[in-house]
Amino acid sequence: MKLVGTHLIFVFGILGLGLWGLSTSANVYAIPVDENTVTLTYWSVPNSQNQVSNIASDFGENIYFNYANMNKILRLDPESNVITEWTLRSNSSVSNISIDLRSGFIYYAYEGINKIGRLHPETNLITEWTLNADSKLNSLSFDSSSGKAYYISEDANRIGSLNPGTNLVTEWNLQGNSSEQSVTTFTAIDPSSSNFYLLKSSSPPSIVRLDSSTNNITQWTLPSNSTNISSFSRGFDGYYFTYEDTNNVGKLDPLTNNVTEWTIPGNTVGLSHAGFDLA
Repeated sequence: MKLVGTHLIFVFGILGLGLWGLSTSANVYAIPVDENTVTLTYWSVPNSQNQVSNIASDFGENIYFNYANMNKILRLDPESNVITEWTLRSNSSVSNISIDLRSGFIYYAYEGINKIGRLHPETNLITEWTLNADSKLNSLSFDSSSGKAYYISEDANRIGSLNPGTNLVTEWNLQGNSSEQSVTTFTAIDPSSSNFYLLKSSSPPSIVRLDSSTNNITQWTLPSNSTNISSFSRGFDGYYFTYEDTNNVGKLDPLTNNVTEWTIPGNTVGLSHAGFDLA
């Protein structure tokens, strides 16, 4: 596989309390002459037994991430090699994080409990909101254009939004029985048109679109026998997706409601990701 670019950054683990200056190990490997030379930079961290998850960039100088099994959010400054760690209020693991690119706030959801939080890295201020009692979250995405945090309530089969400015929570019920279908991935594809897409693991699987301006929910059932969609990407003429356990690539055209699938030849079963080149 050809590697494009000059730097790849890998983060494997993180740390304890406060600020740390960590030494950087840079490695240059000799690779075939028909490929680019790539510098791999990585950071070793003290608390290496905890798995790092949900890496996100503020598109400035910082990279944020969390431990998969702890109530901590961490920030890496790749230029200074300094890692900062914040311990959150609730004693529960963080399921995922999302950055408000306008304010720099870090929004997060806890694993399996009904709370959304916000961290202000500049002031160290942490704010948390408690949702409905049965809202156990498994995904969160902050939409900077609307200023709202959208979340998935897995057990209740609902989509919700939190407006941090007004503390207003809005929830929409999805189709199907929550015990048989669970939303696995939330993707804010086109916030300029108020449309948000979700991927539902079920048998058969489905793609859900929420128009938050009209509260309309549209659901497309996919033809595959697979139960898990592994990736979802916008193209010129629709949205393309792949499955974890089949070698099919599909396309959804929301304008015509047509779903088309192609089988990729080969013995490998399961495609991890497909991206559409919009250039």
